[in-house]
Amino acid sequence: EAHFQSNWNSGIVQERMMKGFVIVLATLVALSSASFTTDDKNHLVSVLKSVDTSSLAHTFAAAAGLVAANERAPKNFCDSLSSVDASSMSDVFYASQIASSAKCKLSSEWNAIVEETLSSSSEGISLHHAVAAAKVLGVTVNSKAVVKKLKNAAKGDFSARAAGYVLSCAASLGSDDNAFIGMSKAVANQFEEGSTVAKYDGGISATAVVLKGIFSFSDHANSKPDFNDATVRKFFNYFSESKYTDNIVSAASTLIALSSLAHNSFQTPLAVSQETNKISSKSGTFSVQVTNAIGEAVSATVSIMSARSSSTSTKLSQVDLVKGEGSIYSVDVSSHNLAPGVYTFKVKASTDGAISDVASMSVAVTTKASVSNASVTLKKQSSVVSSTDVEYPKAMDSTLSVSDSQSLVVSFSVEDASGAPLQPSQVFVRLTHKSLNQAVIFMASNKGEGVFEFDLNIGDAAEESFNSQGGDYTMDVVIGDMSLCCGIEWNVGTLSLTFNKSTPNAASIHQFQTKKGIEHVFSVPDERPPQIVSIVFAGIVASPLLVLFVLWVRVGANISDFPFTHLPTLIFHGTLSAISLLYANYWFSMTIFQALFCLGPMLVVITFSGRSMLQRIADKKV
Repeated sequence: EAHFQSNWNSGIVQERMMKGFVIVLATLVALSSASFTTDDKNHLVSVLKSVDTSSLAHTFAAAAGLVAANERAPKNFCDSLSSVDASSMSDVFYASQIASSAKCKLSSEWNAIVEETLSSSSEGISLHHAVAAAKVLGVTVNSKAVVKKLKNAAKGDFSARAAGYVLSCAASLGSDDNAFIGMSKAVANQFEEGSTVAKYDGGISATAVVLKGIFSFSDHANSKPDFNDATVRKFFNYFSESKYTDNIVSAASTLIALSSLAHNSFQTPLAVSQETNKISSKSGTFSVQVTNAIGEAVSATVSIMSARSSSTSTKLSQVDLVKGEGSIYSVDVSSHNLAPGVYTFKVKASTDGAISDVASMSVAVTTKASVSNASVTLKKQSSVVSSTDVEYPKAMDSTLSVSDSQSLVVSFSVEDASGAPLQPSQVFVRLTHKSLNQAVIFMASNKGEGVFEFDLNIGDAAEESFNSQGGDYTMDVVIGDMSLCCGIEWNVGTLSLTFNKSTPNAASIHQFQTKKGIEHVFSVPDERPPQIVSIVFAGIVASPLLVLFVLWVRVGANISDFPFTHLPTLIFHGTLSAISLLYANYWFSMTIFQALFCLGPMLVVITFSGRSMLQRIADKKV
């Protein structure tokens, strides 16, 4: 007997869990690596447009992200400029970029800090900010002097983030000096690499700054970055993980980095994302989205490399998809006669000058299911009491009476539209009390070749499953599987269950009623030895102390020379005694953490007082 054992009081909960279980298993998720679609880009854009403009830094990040996504910043971004500190280069840089994106009014007060930074600063990030702000404010830039400072920065020690800013600034000033080429190659090898992602120290914002700097300089210098294609793909994977973020900095950094990956002249990764997760075995179109790194539609050659079922046999190979509207590529696979089931499609997208993407995705080929050869049988021990054939989707004509001395057997076959047997993964029989609206759910046994059977001994399940609650029950067969276009919920008929045991009051049966308390009984302690044994043992343990006192008397020990007027000595001996008492108290009542908490201050006191005491003894001997 194979059944889903459920408690009567939690019947409704179990029913909801079963329904949710069917839905979850029927939801297919792409097995491919990362993807980034137009919808993902639009989500991040909407996040940035809703930024709180009371924060100048966050508003700048949002504006920079919108520029990377080729979107204009909303006019309300200008509200953030009221908090600009004209003496801060960072604030003026943020403000100039916001003003440029949102078409805000510029302030002449910002020019002074830009001019001062250009003339006096030699730090790469400050120079980048000053040059970018100068271009917006119309401040004249001495390109040769700034490039010279940037070259000095490139020859020294630098962080990955600083290198990204220096390379961006060098590209904007039109310099392709060897110092910057060397910096680009050096920083290109400083990334941290995992099995599927790559990033720079400093997280998502630092990585975005570095990638923007490297690719903008590479485009200007016409020099391929020192990345291999696999590493670029890992950078894409890293940023695509943030496509659902609601964090302003993460959203902006993602768009800035993906824009750099999508719009450079050397390494632009393609992204394949799943559009279709279910197709009909008779007529169905399989579709994917193919975009560049930032979710923009591209022209590419897209094909299904293989489609394998659970039996690992290849059903499709080298089937080309046709470009449709926007970024969608599709193909009608109905002519390939795919049997119902779950397949792993491997799809490849490629085009000249781009990094190809191969994505694996789960696709369910579905069919319509039906039930045949259904029968409801009552047995008493091994003898058949009655047997009723039921035609799907009809119900039994009359109520079937069942006592707790009988067994209920429900058998049926599941087949597709052509009559071929199906093996759905979820087949349940649900019995629902009509008055109480509480359900007990059982799992039907798979007998093979699409045949399922439910065998329940009513007497054995009376207490545990039904709480001996008799009455009329609605019997339903529930079938679900990823390969079914729609599940089956078939009302087979009504059962009248009778239990000989006393039935509890239905009103007292409640899902959240107070349960019987659990009382834990500790084991009885072992019998202790007589008290005299403990006293003798304690005396033996203390005897060395008695011997110590006796020996002190015999050798003439005295305390007449004890320096009672020397405070550090008194503190040392007092603390030593306190530590001894603490040690004894630890064994009787304290925990190790309480003892260590008290011991810490004592160790500090005894260290310094002991040093002073020993210094006094040494001075006295001299």
